[in-house]
Amino acid sequence: MRHIILAVAFTLLQLLPVQAQENPIVTRMAEFIAAFNAKDSAALALFYTEDGAMLPPGAGAVVGRENVATLYEQAFKSGVQSIAYKILEIRQVGPAAVVEIGEATVHAEAGAVLSRSMHVWFLSEGTWFLNRDMYHVLGPVK
Repeated sequence: MRHIILAVAFTLLQLLPVQAQENPIVTRMAEFIAAFNAKDSAALALFYTEDGAMLPPGAGAVVGRENVATLYEQAFKSGVQSIAYKILEIRQVGPAAVVEIGEATVHAEAGAVLSRSMHVWFLSEGTWFLNRDMYHVLGPVK
């Protein structure tokens, strides 16, 4: 029965438009953006799996919720203020895995930067969590 439910969910998720409110990844990203804009590093860390990893440009992997929270806290202390995010693509790659690609405008005291990201989401006990978060900076926003 579980396999049938997952197969139906897999099919439905592929049929939904990227911006559809029913899409759980769109919902999770909206919640993520709200936590980011509240500068809540602890809440942001809870969006990741226990072994979730951020892969920032030019640096080593940041693995685990505690380390992810620390990275966000450091970013906020360095002047990062808010984020605007646009989902470009959501692709289901299995019954419990999704790859999502988007662009972010990160606003900081020193100005705004445009970046592109690829997120790998895993479904666990009915909730989607970030397992891998990789991004690169495209440049300053003019």
